[in-house]
Amino acid sequence: APSPPSAPASPSTALTAMPSLSAKCAVLVVVGSLCGIVRALPASTAGASGACTTAQDCNLNGACVNGACACHAPWTGLSCGLLDLKPVPAGVEGYGMAPNHTTWGGNVIEADGKYHLFVADIVNNCPLQDWGKNSRCTHAVADSPTGPFVFKDVAVDVWCHNPQVVPETTTTVKDGVTTTSTVYYLFHIGSGINGHPVNCSKGGAQQAPHHPTPATHKYIAASGSTLHRATSVDGPWQPVTAPPSCNNPAPWRHPNSTWFIFCGHTVYRSQAAEGPWDAVPTVFNGGGVQGSYEDPTLFTDAQGNFHLVFHVYNATTPCGECDGSLVSGHKFSADGHTWTTSDVSPFGNVIHRTDGTSQTLSTRERPKFLFNAQGVPTHLSNGACGGTATCPPTPGVNCKYNYWDFTLVQPLSTA
Repeated sequence: APSPPSAPASPSTALTAMPSLSAKCAVLVVVGSLCGIVRALPASTAGASGACTTAQDCNLNGACVNGACACHAPWTGLSCGLLDLKPVPAGVEGYGMAPNHTTWGGNVIEADGKYHLFVADIVNNCPLQDWGKNSRCTHAVADSPTGPFVFKDVAVDVWCHNPQVVPETTTTVKDGVTTTSTVYYLFHIGSGINGHPVNCSKGGAQQAPHHPTPATHKYIAASGSTLHRATSVDGPWQPVTAPPSCNNPAPWRHPNSTWFIFCGHTVYRSQAAEGPWDAVPTVFNGGGVQGSYEDPTLFTDAQGNFHLVFHVYNATTPCGECDGSLVSGHKFSADGHTWTTSDVSPFGNVIHRTDGTSQTLSTRERPKFLFNAQGVPTHLSNGACGGTATCPPTPGVNCKYNYWDFTLVQPLSTA
């Protein structure tokens, strides 16, 4: 494989030294190619809420055209701050619905003609309150990105939580022959060893070790790590040098092959997933949606802008019927150094189905995206909890611990 591109001279130039995509987008955005399809709001509607002057006023999710935001898919709204969510196929909502067991978010990638979900799976019939003891990283497959997903194998066993797989595809040419290879990196929290899950099955013992059968166990437990690598999406997964340590790291591989990870409150950069990593000076401006921010997911768009989408919550307001519960937030940056917090929540806690029904969730967390070949998000996945009938007066964010939870995958509009 070719060597990664040379690192910028210092962390302070780590992001601004990237090759700009804006020149390409200036032309291609018009025809809906590399930069996605542009959808302009009606001028009369957009102008009614105050004019934009730059793309910054459009949350860097669109262009400011004649004083109104023209949004890049899958974004919509007067300031391009909302994800354009499509209805969820009726009866098919990701993983954890059938059979009924608790899962708590993960990411979907496409490989070998299938869709692969790597998901936090709470074993031994336990609820999410036992996530710190009973979570493993499960691999499930489907013919459609929305599912239904079927268990395939255990990628990393207890204890492993909040998985995200990022492919690294490289192309080499030797003697006129082009070869393409892909390595898969599984980022997560937990080391995948020394798990001691409890048994929540009826009549089960207080402690019950969980041992998957060899046929479904693809984890090489030679040593523990929060990063695993495989040359096949089916594993086996080998522990490798871990990235910076934090709760719920958010990795991303830039189109120029640079790796980034948002960890804690810091952006790190590396030439390789296995490091070494350099901290990048960043400034996060205040304002925007007010709440507690967690569960980030990081990505860059076709215009080269950086985005962080979070679960955002309020742990003091009782759920009531959970109508309008706060569940999301968005930060964006043109250069990766200076970040702005949007005043729009990109998604809410009500899902609509193709059969015309809808469901209000008490909470919707762990946002992650599936991207198409052009780098446009096509699906949003979340850890989701219903429970609105039994949750009140508990704040919605806390309903998930003793209720059945599942992993939701919802399509986004890309046209």
